[in-house]
Amino acid sequence: VRAKLDELGELDPAKAFKAPENAPLVRGADGRLVPLRKVRVELGDKPARFGGGKGPGSARYAKPELNHHVAFYDKPLPGGGVERLAEVVPLHEAMRRMGAGEPVVDRTPRGKEGEHAFAFTLVKSEYLWYREADGDEPKLCVVDAVSPGDIELKLHRDGRTISQRGKDKERIRLTNKKIREARFDKAHVTYLGEVRRAGG
Repeated sequence: VRAKLDELGELDPAKAFKAPENAPLVRGADGRLVPLRKVRVELGDKPARFGGGKGPGSARYAKPELNHHVAFYDKPLPGGGVERLAEVVPLHEAMRRMGAGEPVVDRTPRGKEGEHAFAFTLVKSEYLWYREADGDEPKLCVVDAVSPGDIELKLHRDGRTISQRGKDKERIRLTNKKIREARFDKAHVTYLGEVRRAGG
């Protein structure tokens, strides 16, 4: 396949092999060359099973890598401030909740005695005010990616992708420690560009 792509000078297989005469040839069991129409690629990934019916095609296997939202739960601290917990909800779990008639956002308090109350959720492309340290001027940021223990932000005026930003010093990341310190709050930007505090 790679040799044929090189021969055609096209990197995209869909474009390269659109015309039947461009299909790569392989030697069949009887020795004849036949066009290669389909291949199976084996990966080392460990997909998860979704769906539980017994009928054919009722279950699906996929990589559970997409996340729906992250929910935050706050515990007031003596002297002011809060300790914050984060709980990332994968897309498949959000779909399960919806299918079961459960709330997609779980507002149940967390902790042994429910001391962490629900604060708000964030999804990709939502806004928040972020301070690197106490006393810093808050920066308006956009959520760029959500994963457990690592929420990627970017300044609201930064149009680059994560790979384009590249270097760690140009990336704003909320790790577990920064999440606990709770130096960020959800924000809402109106169609007129007005920035307001947001909840939930």
